[in-house]
Amino acid sequence: MYTHTHMNSSRYSMMDLNTYTNGQQQVVPQQQQQMAQQSFLFFGQSITDSPFVSQASASVSGLDTNLLRAELIKEKALRQKVEQELEQHKRMVTDLTSRVQYAYFMMIQMQEAHRLNNSNQMQMLENAQLKEKIECLQKENERLSKELEDERMPRLDQEGSSDDKDQDGFDVDKIYSTKNELLLMALNYDLTSRHTPTSS
Repeated sequence: MYTHTHMNSSRYSMMDLNTYTNGQQQVVPQQQQQMAQQSFLFFGQSITDSPFVSQASASVSGLDTNLLRAELIKEKALRQKVEQELEQHKRMVTDLTSRVQYAYFMMIQMQEAHRLNNSNQMQMLENAQLKEKIECLQKENERLSKELEDERMPRLDQEGSSDDKDQDGFDVDKIYSTKNELLLMALNYDLTSRHTPTSS
């Protein structure tokens, strides 16, 4: 009797457990279904009707605008910096160009001055050489003049001695007086011969 009663109680206990378990299994799917429906209804609402979505979009738009403004300001500052550096480089190039041109001009002037200096030195050297040649020619001329004078002196002495000999051998005055007398005689004869026919 006890055994039968115990078995019955055990059977009821097992049946109750199965019933409870089956109930739990039925409850869990129902809760999941309700949660799924609520989620579907939430996501099925329009974006404009949902204040949460609007706030998120507004915040995202605000962040994008701020980031864009910051990027624009940063880009503008960077462009201004690049332009300033470019202007500075232009000024440096202009300054360097001016310095190079001035250095080239000075180099040309120095080369011209060096050329003129060399030319002057060459002219001075040529003048000195010409002066030496002139002095040598003058000395040579003096030597030749002296030699010529030395050669002429014996000739003059010889000519002087020969003139003295001629003067000693002949009386020049006597010769000229005789010649004059002869001329006078010839002249008188000519005059006499001309007057003689007229008087007859």
